Amino acid sequence: MVSACEKCLDALETAVDKRGDKTAATQLQVQDDALCSLCVRCVPAEKFPLAGQSSPLSFTLPRTRTRTLSSKGGEKRATTSYARAEDGGRSSDEDQEEADDEYAEELGEESGASGASDMDDDVRELKGDGIRAQSDMPQLSKYAKFFAELEHGAISKDRTAKKKSIGGSAAPTVSTQPQPIQYAQAILNQTQSTRSIQRWVKVAYPELVGPDRELPLQPLVFSTNAMRLVASKASKKGLEKGKDAFKSRIVYSLDACAEGRDGGAQENGRLGNEDKMRLGKLDARCDHLLFESRFESGNLRAAIQTDKTHYELILQPEANQARDHFQWFYFEISNCDANVEYTFEIVNCLKTSSMFVHGMQPVAFSVGEAAAGRPGWVRVGHSICYYRNQYVIDADVAGHRKDRFFSLRFTFALRHKGDVCYLAYHFPYTYSMLRASLECWTARSSSSIYVRRDEIGQSLAGNPLPLVTITGAGSSAEEVAGRDTVVFSARVHPGETNASWIMQGILEYLLTCDDAIAREARERLVFKCIPMLNPDGVLAGNHRCSLAGHDLNRVWDSPSRSLHPEIFHAKAIVQAACETRRPLLFIDLHGHSRRSNCFLYGNNPDQSWRAADVVSSPTFEFVDTAEIMEVVAPAFSARNCRWSIARSKEGSARVALWRQLGLQRAYTMECTYAGFESGPYKGYQWCSGLWRPPIPFYSGSIPGRDTALRPTKAPERGIGSDKITR
Repeated sequence: MVSACEKCLDALETAVDKRGDKTAATQLQVQDDALCSLCVRCVPAEKFPLAGQSSPLSFTLPRTRTRTLSSKGGEKRATTSYARAEDGGRSSDEDQEEADDEYAEELGEESGASGASDMDDDVRELKGDGIRAQSDMPQLSKYAKFFAELEHGAISKDRTAKKKSIGGSAAPTVSTQPQPIQYAQAILNQTQSTRSIQRWVKVAYPELVGPDRELPLQPLVFSTNAMRLVASKASKKGLEKGKDAFKSRIVYSLDACAEGRDGGAQENGRLGNEDKMRLGKLDARCDHLLFESRFESGNLRAAIQTDKTHYELILQPEANQARDHFQWFYFEISNCDANVEYTFEIVNCLKTSSMFVHGMQPVAFSVGEAAAGRPGWVRVGHSICYYRNQYVIDADVAGHRKDRFFSLRFTFALRHKGDVCYLAYHFPYTYSMLRASLECWTARSSSSIYVRRDEIGQSLAGNPLPLVTITGAGSSAEEVAGRDTVVFSARVHPGETNASWIMQGILEYLLTCDDAIAREARERLVFKCIPMLNPDGVLAGNHRCSLAGHDLNRVWDSPSRSLHPEIFHAKAIVQAACETRRPLLFIDLHGHSRRSNCFLYGNNPDQSWRAADVVSSPTFEFVDTAEIMEVVAPAFSARNCRWSIARSKEGSARVALWRQLGLQRAYTMECTYAGFESGPYKGYQWCSGLWRPPIPFYSGSIPGRDTALRPTKAPERGIGSDKITR
């Protein structure tokens, strides 16, 4: 069949070449990939290598008092159990468009999509139409300490925050006399105090280098004929028999590491890194690559060598998950030869489509390159393809799509013999990086900047949840009370590392920049930043969920104090802010894996699933921020913004805060993992040089606004010179 497809495509290619039609050539490539994918699907199914084997990592959830609720006033049955997600099905990764942080529509409108059926007694109450009522948030006065600037004014000395957090642990202290802090040492210190469900054996080398490494933009890379290679290999796989056939073998197993069969993890002592000492050395006992993922945010369960230079990789599932979420990967390879083309194939992906077929590449960090004075993450790989592979969970039900897997496959070579290289889905950003960065920024910030770091509580595993308050220093309590509040949050989904890079840019800009716009922003606004909503998931290398197995962006309407403490405390901060003056702006930062550019999702009552939301005289305040971002942020695309309110989004931050707290400018901001299809960065991939976006604050008039981004019912109106900041 492969041969017949090749002959057909060769004939078409010859015809296209004679015409010289570029559009036809592009269409031909699409047909080529489609036919080759069809060939792969004709290969007999194989049972997934780890089918039926439980995950080596686990986390015991707290015992909670739970109840079964009826949205139609039915009987409520109270039970005591270990709480876990009960939403059925193996995967939530279904193909739908307009995905606000993507998975909402994938779950389907009728599913509710919260993934959290077991809640505390005081948490959840459903109205007759399925809308969850706002939870009573008792004792909001406990959160007043996180608004000390309203009582004492923005005095520089208040950057030393020694108060207890809601969770009971002391907040980090910051010296009023800034002292130089070495970033690498700060990372090592922070790593020792984190709590993870996995025993780490090292600190990944890229963390020690720091986030301030900007590399040139890299263009989108489209692989041609990659699927032909896959189809050809798949068709020959069954024919390779006898003594010359390569016998597959497991060369890395997290399961074996967890059982202690490899030695590995340090029992005592501080974690460190010895990668530079390993450079140029090959292990004579091994004739294959060596793999490692036991470090912060690492995710690799197994590596299977299927050929001399071909490795099939299996990602680690998330603790307590009811649905699989396999996308984020981060691991290390070593024991490699120079200039040898190695092929890596991640075989347990679940999404049916990926931006890897639209020019996106994975990222790599070479320790050898760093030692040569060229540190930093770069996009790598060729012959990149994404397709449905031959693996199934159960051969008896192989016809069901939910039991099929997809592969991400790419090839690349290392320049240095004996190099140590890290590979990841996207530019990693860990919890320790955040804490070290906050420590360094606060230490060197100007006395004209009021900055206070607090811990608003603890995560499920006991990791501190940081809150950063920033405004202009030297102001009285009355002056601060007259300023609007802007709230940023990020990283509710651990695998969306680009959200952290944008938060990094926002915090660095506000804490270190002294240009006119930064000064004006601090003098007119109070910024409340919750930079990492799901630290446990980040530490564990999860892609989607917390250690409770829940998507935390589906529980904002009624978070559980015991199962979702991260959202419980974050929502309390927003609600406490509303007690004095409703926040002007709330933006929850996310990453998007199947769309290009950066854009917003907002709330237009006229586009709500609920008829009662429609208003007779809409104000269209929700459009303002997109209009401003279109002007001041080159990577932003207003035309990609969407304003609909789906039933499955009721538990998301932007809908819950709009509905329950009346925040008209509550948004999800999505940033592509891949690249840009419009604007000045068109044709380029997202990189670390784009993580300093302008603050959505603009004191002047907005020229040349794009009215096409408005809803069809929006009246013509100007933005004015002071629309966002009032």
